[in-house]
Amino acid sequence: MRRISLGLIAAAGAAMLVAGCSKTGGSPQPEEGIGADANWVAPQGGFDEAGYSRLDQITPDNAGKLGLAWYMDLPDEVTLEATPLAIDGTLYFSGGYAEVYAVDAVSGELLWKFDPETWKRSPDKFTFGANRGVAYEDGRIFVAEMD
Repeated sequence: MRRISLGLIAAAGAAMLVAGCSKTGGSPQPEEGIGADANWVAPQGGFDEAGYSRLDQITPDNAGKLGLAWYMDLPDEVTLEATPLAIDGTLYFSGGYAEVYAVDAVSGELLWKFDPETWKRSPDKFTFGANRGVAYEDGRIFVAEMD
């Protein structure tokens, strides 16, 4: 009797495991309200850090038709290691020396560039590595720098 009970338990467990792995028809979608809208205000999209955009213009059917819209030449010493933010049609990102760039997302035109000139104030403490990105809150862009 004991062997039958253990066998039945093992079989029932295996059946539940297989049933849980079956495809239910479509890819999983995030909960309603999760993910970034038209603005990408944080490194993972929104402050919920979902890493997901609710926009639907790019699909598996048309992704292969995408191409280069524009590019931007940056100084050789600029190291980009951060996610750009996209806010109201402007891309914001930081490069080496904690410089901040604002670029028109459609045309690629440089709108402005901010150089905190950290390397002038503290050349002995300054590192020429990458800046990890900018932050956005309440209409303002923030960048960390050496002091």
